[in-house]
Amino acid sequence: MVADSDTVVPRRLSKLEGLLQLEKIETDVLRTTGSLWHPPGGRGLYGGVVISQSLIAAQRTVDDDFICHSMQSQFLLYGTDQAPITYSVRRVREGRSYVTRTVHAVQEGRCIYFALVSFARTLSKEHQHVHHASAMTKIEIPHAEERHNDSTKATEAFAPDLSPATLGNGSIPPQDRVLRCWIRAPEKILQADDLTVHQAVLAFLSDWIAVSVTPYAHGHFEFPDSILKSVRSSVIQGTVIGMLSTLNHSLYFHSSSSIRADEWMLLEANSPWAGDERCLTNAKVFAKDGTLLATYVQEKSRTDKLARDLASELGWMVNEGSEMDKVVTIFALNTIDIPTVTWAVHRLNGVCALVNSTFTSWELAQQLQKTRAKIIFTVMPLLRVSKEAAKKCEMPGTHESIKNHDFLTVRDILAKGETAPDFRTVEWAPGRPQQQIAFLSHSSGTSGPSKIGMITHAYLIANVLQMALFEQKGRGGPDRRERVLGVLPHSHIYGVVMISHLSTFRGDSVIVLPKFNMDLMLSNVARYEIIPLNIVPPIIVAMSKNPDLLRWLDTKRLHGRISFVQKIPKSPSGMILRRLLRDRATVDPDPTSKLQSCSWL
Repeated sequence: MVADSDTVVPRRLSKLEGLLQLEKIETDVLRTTGSLWHPPGGRGLYGGVVISQSLIAAQRTVDDDFICHSMQSQFLLYGTDQAPITYSVRRVREGRSYVTRTVHAVQEGRCIYFALVSFARTLSKEHQHVHHASAMTKIEIPHAEERHNDSTKATEAFAPDLSPATLGNGSIPPQDRVLRCWIRAPEKILQADDLTVHQAVLAFLSDWIAVSVTPYAHGHFEFPDSILKSVRSSVIQGTVIGMLSTLNHSLYFHSSSSIRADEWMLLEANSPWAGDERCLTNAKVFAKDGTLLATYVQEKSRTDKLARDLASELGWMVNEGSEMDKVVTIFALNTIDIPTVTWAVHRLNGVCALVNSTFTSWELAQQLQKTRAKIIFTVMPLLRVSKEAAKKCEMPGTHESIKNHDFLTVRDILAKGETAPDFRTVEWAPGRPQQQIAFLSHSSGTSGPSKIGMITHAYLIANVLQMALFEQKGRGGPDRRERVLGVLPHSHIYGVVMISHLSTFRGDSVIVLPKFNMDLMLSNVARYEIIPLNIVPPIIVAMSKNPDLLRWLDTKRLHGRISFVQKIPKSPSGMILRRLLRDRATVDPDPTSKLQSCSWL
């Protein structure tokens, strides 16, 4: 047990042990006694602090022969390291074999965290009749004296010691990659025989790498080069993903008596799913001898933080004003951040104006003036065009969201959103989705000047549900998950409906390509074994002219969703395409003509 405030505390506790010290305020109410911690570069309190302290608070209310076997955590609001936290424990169940507690963490009058903690009575070996556990992958154990974290800095005093991580080669799909690294507490635990302390320290460590497994799997990184040296060499490097926060964290202890949190433990983590601006991480923790110590599952979100800072920066009130006064222009090549930005704007009752990335500065300026956009999200290759267009419209440069001297990245906005004020939820009257504009979608301009179509929320939702139900049987049921090609522009209504929303709604993995390139597209189709192809007439024509590239595709497994008005050429490669599409293609009209006519701005 961790000592009560009126008990003599051992001298020279490690910093993590000191963090776990709680003082008793009244029965089943405890409070932190010292400073808290946020990791280097973080804007809010580290989640592992609250998880571990909640476990200690709950453990204080049970007998010594009960040990925690599971803990479900829900993060409600961001916390700060500048104010104490009060933990209120409720005794939900008192059983002979199991007891249950709930813990509410309150800081500055706000409940920031909730936990359900279950304890089991310790069993002797003769009462353990069934046993099995996952096997540990054989990986070289670091030497005991090895150090991979410079914890001499005050800001990094609680950061765990990690070995270089491995993630497998870049040909493995993101959902199948497994991150492996050794982890331990930064200092020796003085209360070496106190199992509760080792459990709490492991709970503290469990929130560290799990939050970044999904970015790792997609080739995006947050941690120092010293930790990720071997990871960076094994996958394609990408843009750094912004701040991630934990929503839900479920922790299960297994062989608790074997936990030694200050000795090397192997962490194996993977992300089986990511979508809807959330991602799921599963992780196992093994002792050096291969004993499975714990399993945990974690869910994260980025959309709310982006919305919070946008609301703060632009002074937008969620339920006040017209949506047409909250127009955000997205002028970018395809990127995984576009859905994040889109949904954040919609959280604020705003509208996304999606602009073709091939537009000139004059064309972009025309669209900015028509939509009265307040902010531009773009990418570095299009920054010059964006600046020229913004200048023509006299748009303030500080509202261009690209980091280049005075500009911000999505990562910067997410970081600021960690501590930005919360915003109110959307309040819509019945029938509002049929009138509320979600997107301003620009026509191609092939038959005249480019026009701007106004797409409502109801229209988008109806299209997604229509396609999901229509294709459900052919996909093999509602639980079927696929890898989808994300080459169509997110600025086009086809890409908005089919890629950004339908695919994520169904839980599919989307392989995002910045723009169409034949070699890159076909290599990724083969590499990730992509089966459904969302393509349009120009891509069909280009494919028909490249028979050598098409021959190495497994056309028997592929099927297509094609939007086209042109005939496939009668060439050798055209014959391959005909065979590819025969009985396996959905001929898809322009999505804007499906359920309702498009209104024009």
